[in-house]
Amino acid sequence: MPAAKQPEGINMKSLQLAAALAFAALATAPAVAAPRLVSLQAAGSGCPAATLAARLVRGKIALDLDALTAEAGDGADFARQRAACGLIVSISAPRQQVAIESVDVAFDAALPDDATASFSATAHIQGGAADFGFAGLDLDATTPQGTASLQTADLAWTPCGGGRAIVLQLAAIARAGGAFASASVTPTALHVKVRNCQ
Repeated sequence: MPAAKQPEGINMKSLQLAAALAFAALATAPAVAAPRLVSLQAAGSGCPAATLAARLVRGKIALDLDALTAEAGDGADFARQRAACGLIVSISAPRQQVAIESVDVAFDAALPDDATASFSATAHIQGGAADFGFAGLDLDATTPQGTASLQTADLAWTPCGGGRAIVLQLAAIARAGGAFASASVTPTALHVKVRNCQ
């Protein structure tokens, strides 16, 4: 009488072999380094020197940056009606692309009834022409203090291989018809998104 077949044993050996091959492939694959903040620079009439408060951790860069302050109305310096600041963010991410997906800000405004203020942010890749806009922030007499997270749906991705930084342009503007008005907006954090090279 012929010996009975043992499909279970054959299948188990096949599974063990496949698992061993998969483990070997993972063991020999080069590890992808975690994104690392290389430098953060600030330039512009509206931003004093910026210093980094923390490393890039879990997709967040905490900022220690003085406020952008805009003034308008009686007694205001016309040159301070608009405060602009550029942040140049350089991130190392081998075999990955990075983009800034949101900017956290805190604001403090002293606006009479006839005054308004606004804050805007755009991002582009250093050396590139296209600007990607974030949601804006509009302030009036009813919004003296608070925080906001400005999001963008259009991400400016760094090229694969790195070498080019993300340039974030920030601007605060005050408008007033009579009495003095001021608004200070402080960027507190940048949220970074990462994807594998396309």
